[in-house]
Amino acid sequence: MSLKADIYIGVRNFRNYRNGFLSLRGFIGAVLSIGLSMVPIIVVLEVSSGMIEGITRRYVEVSSFHLQAGTYGDMSETNDISVLDELKKVHGVESVVPFIDGQGLIYSGTGRTGVQVRGVQPALYHDDPGFQENLTILDGDFSFGEDGRGLLLSSTIAEDLDIKVGDAVKLLISRTSARGGRPILKPGNYHLTGIFTTGYHELDKFSIYMDFDRAGQVFGQKGTLGIGIKTVNYTDSLGGIKGDIQRILSDSWYIIPWYDQERSLYRNLETTRTMLLFIMGIIIVVAAVNISASMLNLVMEKQEQIAILKSLGASPHNIRLQFLSTGFFTGITGVFLGMSLGLLLSVNINSGISLIESILNWAVYLGKSLLDPLGGVVKPAITILNPEYYLEDIPLKLPLIETMIIGGFTLISAILASWFPARKASEILPLEVLRHHG
Repeated sequence: MSLKADIYIGVRNFRNYRNGFLSLRGFIGAVLSIGLSMVPIIVVLEVSSGMIEGITRRYVEVSSFHLQAGTYGDMSETNDISVLDELKKVHGVESVVPFIDGQGLIYSGTGRTGVQVRGVQPALYHDDPGFQENLTILDGDFSFGEDGRGLLLSSTIAEDLDIKVGDAVKLLISRTSARGGRPILKPGNYHLTGIFTTGYHELDKFSIYMDFDRAGQVFGQKGTLGIGIKTVNYTDSLGGIKGDIQRILSDSWYIIPWYDQERSLYRNLETTRTMLLFIMGIIIVVAAVNISASMLNLVMEKQEQIAILKSLGASPHNIRLQFLSTGFFTGITGVFLGMSLGLLLSVNINSGISLIESILNWAVYLGKSLLDPLGGVVKPAITILNPEYYLEDIPLKLPLIETMIIGGFTLISAILASWFPARKASEILPLEVLRHHG
């Protein structure tokens, strides 16, 4: 028999079940099990990829920059405009931002919390599109007032301190005394000029901004001096740019790429995603077993037809190929169904989560109201993805290559699951079958 004939019979086995309702139901179940098992792995892939990219982009654009040059040396070097201008001329560099980092305790009349202070120039927000895109001003603006005593606080800190734009706050920092190097606690009076969010709680919960010159005066040698460098594309290799920058700066400076600064965070996110995908992959393998069970039933039903084909000259190889073709078309139908549903859910993941949260909140509220109609039940605020650990909105990212790999893995699993029934069919002895049915 020809290859075309083998494939034709395989397709006919897949779609024609006039005399085999049980096989039809079994194959529908196999297709659905493969398709439905693919949905969670596609959603996990798209959501985790969007999460990782969104979190990484926020850290890279707002906190660690693409490259960061640090020193504990004299601050005059970053104030030397010629040095900064020279860095801007390096091929691949888009912007150069001097900053000062320090730690302190911020407090108001209603609360206090430890903070990570970053001193930057007021023009940063308007001159850096990446920074502006990933840091949203909720109230006020990105400025530090005419006296330089303005502070920008994250919405998390502002809520903890119960303050709003225009309110007075105090910032307590530790400085080293001129005598004996003993630490001195020095409070300072400031006012809130803006409230911001990056959309990621872990990045917001300790972050505040103050004027660069004021930070230099307040922290002195206690502050960490740095230069944030943005490149054309932070996902590219930054080794060449790093070397060019190192040749411009003195030996007292060190340069760290973003992937070294955030290595533990990035690896943790990637490891979590890999484990989830591995678990979902096992589910796909288990689902593929349904194809094997369905095809064993098909082999039992088609024994007489297989015996006739063998009597007419079909070889065991032809029979195997026919049933492998059936498994292939079952698998590819399930893959198409699963990928379609998975991508549809992924594209609408944010609205889908909001809908589920609304349903859960209303269901709980209705249940409590029925149990306690006079109790003044307050509507709950159930969240599926806690914003303290996840992004407030999941960015959409569709990794095409990885999605196709998952589809290919599922299809191969379906074909491998068809191998045992196909071999079983190829071993059928025509004489015994025809004698039994005769």
